[in-house]
Amino acid sequence: MRPAPIPENEDERLAALHEYGLLDTPAEDAFERITTLLCNFFDLPIATITLVDNDRQWFKSYRGLDDCQTPRDISFCGHVVASGEPLIVEDATADERFHDNPLVTSERGIRFYAGVPLTTPSGYHIGVLSIQDPQARKSDAICLQSLQDFAALVVDELELRLQSAKRQLELRRFAGGPTVVFAWDQKSGEWPVRYVSPNVQRVLGYSPEQLIGRPFAELVHPEDYPRLIREDSRALSVAVDSYFDYTPYRVKAADSAYRWVQETSVFERNGRGDVVAGLGYINDITERVELEEQNRTDRSELIYYRSQLEELLHTDPLTELPNRLLLHDRLAQAVERRKRDKAALAVLVLDLRDFRAINDSLGKDFGDQVLINLGRRLKQVLRVGDTVARLGGDEFGILLPWLGVADDSVELVERLVNWVEEPLFVGDQEICLVARVGISVYPTSGSEENLVTRLLEQADTAMHEAKREGVRYRFFSAELTDRAHERLKLAADLRRALANNRLLLHYQPQVDLKSGSWVGVEALARWFDPQQGWISPARFIPVAERSGLIDRLGEWVLDTACAQAVIWLQQGIDFGRISVNVAAPQMAEEGWAEKVKEALERTGLPPHKLELEITESLLVERMECVTKGLSELRALGVAVAVDDFGTGYSALSYLKDLPVDNLKIDRSFIRDYPGDRHAAAIARAIIALGTGLGIRVIAEGVETEMQRKALLDAGCRQGQGFLFHVPEPAASFG
Repeated sequence: MRPAPIPENEDERLAALHEYGLLDTPAEDAFERITTLLCNFFDLPIATITLVDNDRQWFKSYRGLDDCQTPRDISFCGHVVASGEPLIVEDATADERFHDNPLVTSERGIRFYAGVPLTTPSGYHIGVLSIQDPQARKSDAICLQSLQDFAALVVDELELRLQSAKRQLELRRFAGGPTVVFAWDQKSGEWPVRYVSPNVQRVLGYSPEQLIGRPFAELVHPEDYPRLIREDSRALSVAVDSYFDYTPYRVKAADSAYRWVQETSVFERNGRGDVVAGLGYINDITERVELEEQNRTDRSELIYYRSQLEELLHTDPLTELPNRLLLHDRLAQAVERRKRDKAALAVLVLDLRDFRAINDSLGKDFGDQVLINLGRRLKQVLRVGDTVARLGGDEFGILLPWLGVADDSVELVERLVNWVEEPLFVGDQEICLVARVGISVYPTSGSEENLVTRLLEQADTAMHEAKREGVRYRFFSAELTDRAHERLKLAADLRRALANNRLLLHYQPQVDLKSGSWVGVEALARWFDPQQGWISPARFIPVAERSGLIDRLGEWVLDTACAQAVIWLQQGIDFGRISVNVAAPQMAEEGWAEKVKEALERTGLPPHKLELEITESLLVERMECVTKGLSELRALGVAVAVDDFGTGYSALSYLKDLPVDNLKIDRSFIRDYPGDRHAAAIARAIIALGTGLGIRVIAEGVETEMQRKALLDAGCRQGQGFLFHVPEPAASFG
C-alpha cells in the first residue's frame, strides 16, 4: 500500500478547507441530492463528497458506506488531492498502490474507484467527488467528463454557501454600526419607507415598525425639504451606476428633536432605466454640525488669513494672474488626468520681443500696465479651463490641459499670437507687441521622472529657439513643428480652393449584387491642387474639421451633389438615391437639418432621392439635435445610412430606436472576405443584424467576383466598389 504524498502547500490548503466551515456539520439537502444523482446517473452503489482533512477523509455526503470518515493515509482521495488530477482505478486488486489497502481487502472492499478534485476558485484542492463499486468496472472519457461536471456543481454549492455566510456576517456587523439603512419606493416628494435597519431605534429612537409604510418626507425638516426635493431630482439624473451624496439635512427623531444626518443613496432602476426605488445610508452627524457651528466664528478669521496667504503664494502681485508655482501645480494635476484618459495637453511659454525697449523709453510703470493689459487679453482668448500665468518679467506660461491630439494646439497658438499682436492701448498710447511662443506637449517620449518640470523647461527651450529663428512659435519637437506648419498651409490652401471653386465631386455607383443595376450613387469630394496634385480626403477632411471649414465644405458637397442628381433625373438616368456624407461637427450644430432642407429646395431634388451618410459614433452620442434632425428629414423621405459600420463603437443597441435605413459594412471587413474567418464572421453578423431589423445592408470595397458571390450567399443584396465602378466625374455617367 502506498499512502498519498502530502502537498507542498498543505498549510494553505487546510486553511482554505476550514474557511468553508463544513467539517463535522450535519447533512444538507443540496449535497445529499448530488450524491443521490451520482449513484443513479452512473448506476453505482457508492458516491461521496469527501473533504480531506489533516489526518482523515470526512464525507460531507455519502451513499453506500457505513462510516462518515476513514484515516487519510489509506484513502484513495488523498492521492487525488495530492496530484490535483482525476484518479480512475478500474480494479484496485490489480493495482500495486491499492491491492493490500484495508479499504480494498475488507469484506465489501472497493475494486472500482473514480474521483475528481474539488478545487476552490483560488486553486486549492480541498476534497474529492468520487464514485465507487465493489465490482471492477471499465471507465471512459465520457464518464470522467460527467464526473467533472458534477464536481463543478459541488464547488458552486460550496462557494454559494461560503459567500452566503460572509454576507450574513457582514449584515450582522453592519446592523450593529452607526449607519441606518433605509429602502424606499421612488414616489416623488414622499419616499414611502419599505425597509429600515434595526439600529434606527438606537440612532433616531424609532422602532422599524413605526416607520415601515410611512412617507420618509414626514421626517424631513420643513426648511430642508425644498432643497432635498431639488437634490433628489438631480440625483436621479446623474447617479446612473453610482452613489449620490446629499447635502446634510435634518430629520425628526422619536423625541421630536431634529437631528442632522448625512445621506448617501443608490437607486434601483427597471428595464427602461426608470428609477423605481432607493437605498439610503444615513449617519447622524448632529454633534459634528454643532461643533462646526460653535467653531465657525473662530475658523472664519483663520480661513480668511489662510486664503490671503494662499493668494500671495500663488498669485502674481502685478497682473493678479497665477504665478509659476500655481501653474506648476495645475500642470501636475493635468498630467495625472491625461495619464488616465490617454488624451494630450500642451504647455506654452510666451515671451515678448524687445519689451525692454518699452520700459526704457516709456518707463517701468508704463511697462507694468502693458503686462497687466496683456494678461487680461490672454485670459480672454483662452478657453474655460485653460490657465495663463505670469512666470516673471515679460514671460507668460499657458497650460492647455486638454487636447484631443497634440496638433489641436496649433490653431489656438495661431489665434493667441494674432491676438497678442493686435495693437494694445495704454491710455492714449498705442503699443504693438511681437510674441514668440515655445510649446511642449504630453504625451512625450522620455522618462516620467520630473515630468512637470521637464515640460516647462522644454517649452522654455522651444521659445528661445523661436526667438533665435525669428518665427512666431516653435514646438520642442521639430516633427510637431513641421506637421503644424504643413497643416496650417493645407488649411489655407483648402480655404482658397473652396473660395475659388477648385474642388470637385466624383461619384461611385452602388449596385444590386445580383442584377448589377444601380440602387444609389455616393458623392465623394476630391481636390486637385496644381502644385501638390491630388490630395487625399484622408488628409484634407480632418484639416477641414479642425480649422472650421467643414461646414462650408459640407454645404458645397450637398448643394453640388443635389444639383447633379437633378440633372440626371432630367436626363432620365435612374440612379436610385444620391448619397452624401455628413461629418459629425456639422451635425453638432443646431439647425443643421434646416440647411439640408434648404439645399433640397434650392436644387429642386425630391427628398426621397437623397441619402445622408453618418458616422457610427453619432449613434452612441445621441445628441438631441442629431436625433431630432434625422427624424425630421426622414419624415420628408430622406434616407439615413451608417457609414463604415462595425469599426467604431458598435452601437447595436441604438439601431432599433434611431432613424436609420441603411448599414454600410466597412471595406476592412470585405477586403479579405470570405477568406479571413474573423472578418467574414463580423460581416455576416452585420448582414444578419440588418436583415433582422429590416435595415438595408450594403458592402463597401467589393473588388472581386468571389466577394460578390459570397456576399450574395450571406444574404447581402447591395454593394459598392471597384468591381462595379471606380469613382468618376459626373460627365462619365452622362
